[in-house]
Amino acid sequence: MRLTTTNPLAQLHCEALPRTPLGVRSFCERWGKTTTGMTGEGGRRIDAIILGGGWAVDEPDFYTPYTPDDIKAEKRWTVHEQNFHLLHSLLPALLRQPAERNIRIISLCSPTISTALPTLQGKPAKNDAAQVAGAKGITTLLFNQHFQLVLDTLAAVALKKVKEVPNVDGEKVMKKKEEGVGSNILAIGVVMPWTRDEVVRGIVGVEGSWWRWLL
Repeated sequence: MRLTTTNPLAQLHCEALPRTPLGVRSFCERWGKTTTGMTGEGGRRIDAIILGGGWAVDEPDFYTPYTPDDIKAEKRWTVHEQNFHLLHSLLPALLRQPAERNIRIISLCSPTISTALPTLQGKPAKNDAAQVAGAKGITTLLFNQHFQLVLDTLAAVALKKVKEVPNVDGEKVMKKKEEGVGSNILAIGVVMPWTRDEVVRGIVGVEGSWWRWLL
């Protein structure tokens, strides 16, 4: 994207982000440092965040916890853990953006979501590659829904669009955002289109390059 853009004023920030606490921390530290001549008075502008990891079938979902025997071992987060920590670390920068602007947080999901839907109805999971990818896609959509609720609530508090309502016991008072109040930041899940490799790996479990040669 950065190499193909024709707008000389476009400043696209693209770099690899390891799924580790150190990787996320280093990324956010670099993002917070403003380079002279690159940004205006308001700091860096965020138009969109694209979370593109974890949607492909057979993509590994690393999780290596710390162990007492090797305290130097680097924990590797799952896709959803990384997205959670990254977005919450960038949340202050997101909330500083002007309210009149529209910002999108886009999470890519596997097209095999339908294979994991029966497990939500209590049916046993097959644990094949396609169903695992579909289950991760469902988790991504649920994560987006939860994060959107957080964003909308913060926007309502900033606009003082929060009202007090009685609690379940009728004595204590809870605060609830008014209906129709939403954030200018939208968390969106995008289901990726089917590809030949995706179908081959998900259904028959072989290398897509071999089947591409036959088909």
